[in-house]
This record gives sequence, structure tokens and C-alpha cells, in this order.
Amino acid sequence: MKNNTSLFYKFFLVIADLTALVAGFLAAFAIRAASPVGVAHPMEVTTYLAVLLGLLPFWILLFSMLGLYRTSIHERRFAEIGRLFVGSFTGLLFVVFWDYMSLETLFPAKLVPIYGFLIAFALLVIIRTLIRTIRSGLFRLGIGLSHLVVVGNSPITTELLRSLSSRSSGYKILGVVGYRKHVPKHVPAFKDFASF
Repeated sequence: MKNNTSLFYKFFLVIADLTALVAGFLAAFAIRAASPVGVAHPMEVTTYLAVLLGLLPFWILLFSMLGLYRTSIHERRFAEIGRLFVGSFTGLLFVVFWDYMSLETLFPAKLVPIYGFLIAFALLVIIRTLIRTIRSGLFRLGIGLSHLVVVGNSPITTELLRSLSSRSSGYKILGVVGYRKHVPKHVPAFKDFASF
């Protein structure tokens, strides 16, 4: 079930991804512009930024199709980094293809998209790690936790309660519907839903 916290988290991920992509490609433009070697196609930074902003919706859609905004991927760090790499590289391929097919050049030099890809990927990983750290800190403070009622009466119930009892899991256990046999004393237990 979705709650407001997960929607805010996904919203901030989209904003962070947009920021990382723009910052990465602007940094690539600045690095190449600072080079003493002349560029093949001189262009204004405003033109470059307009082209970049036009490509961003495609990139975010691609990230969404790769599942980078699904809740199931948020806690699987290496899977997320792999998907970020695939999404960034696929976006780079799309940008290079668009540049090849376009009548006007999109980049001042051939190395700009490669620099942009590398810097943007690094920024995506760093910013997402920072957001994840902030989210974990808020969980430890009790902010943004999802409320949970566990239903069951078996040894697995005890294991579930043990694994979900820390605030860093993102859950707050309200109680257990079942007999007290497998439920720790500090967790409220109810015989049925009517008594909850």
C-alpha cells in the first residue's frame, strides 16, 4: 500500500535525478569549454541547456521503465546502481543517436556526452545515497514510518517481528493479531480483528 511518505520519496528521487543529469551535463560542457583546444561546434550554454532540458523527460521515463522509482528497488543498492548505469548509458546512446540524426549539432564536441554520462552517473549514485541516508535518519527519528499489523501465530511471526522491529526497517508495528504464544511481551496482541 502506498503512503504519502513513499510518494514524497519518489518525488524527491525524480527531482534528484533531474538535478544530477543537468549538473553532470553542464559540468561536462564547462570542462570542455575550459579546454584550450577549440571545439568543433561552438554553441551558447543557453542553447545547450535548452537541448538538455528537452531530453530530460525521456531520461526520466527511461529510469521509470527500468523500475528506479519502484519501492522494491529502493533497498537493493547494487541492483539500483546497475539500473542507474543501464539507464544512464541507454540515455547516452539515445542522445548520441539524436545528435547523429539531427540537422543541427546538440553538443559542442564529441567528448561532451561521454563526460556528461560519467559525471551524471557519479552524481546519480552520490545523490541517491545521500537521499537514502536522510530517509534512514528520519526513520530512526520515527518520521515517515509505515504502520503495520502482523497477522499470524507461528514461529515465523516472531521472526517477522524481530526483523521489522527496528525503525530502520521503515515500519512501526502496531500489534499482532494472534495468540500471545509467539508474540514478545512488548508487542500488543489481539485475538481477532474485532478486538483490535
